Amino acid sequence: MNKWLVLFLIVGLFIPRLIFGVEENNLRISPEKIDIETNTLETVKVWMNAGTNQIVGVDMVMKFDPTRIQIQDAGSEGVFDIVTGKKIDNVNGILRLSLSNNKGKFSSGNLVIAWIKLKSLQSSETSNMNIIKQIALIKNM
Repeated sequence: MNKWLVLFLIVGLFIPRLIFGVEENNLRISPEKIDIETNTLETVKVWMNAGTNQIVGVDMVMKFDPTRIQIQDAGSEGVFDIVTGKKIDNVNGILRLSLSNNKGKFSSGNLVIAWIKLKSLQSSETSNMNIIKQIALIKNM
């Protein structure tokens, strides 16, 4: 048997049993709605409800209206130690944020995991921000 095929089978069969992605862990923005005056900075929080799952990291994609708000910055609230990726696209209205813990450290429950600093380009509510994709990396128990 080809050694690359054997390696593929080993990785394909055993790695997913150690850590896998689950999309049922809810992420939400808080507050859900706030009134913002033009050119005002505001910070919102991202909450994760992991239940009893032991989470080692989170990847999220948030869509927003770039004609009304712009994301100035985003980061970890401390639950996850490492920001493994952050891309703010104020032209297309997309924020991608990846957070992780060091090996062996897991989090569960209802937690504030991130902050997002935004600037209003016109008076509006932040209700047009939606988390469109979320993947939590969990420990298989």
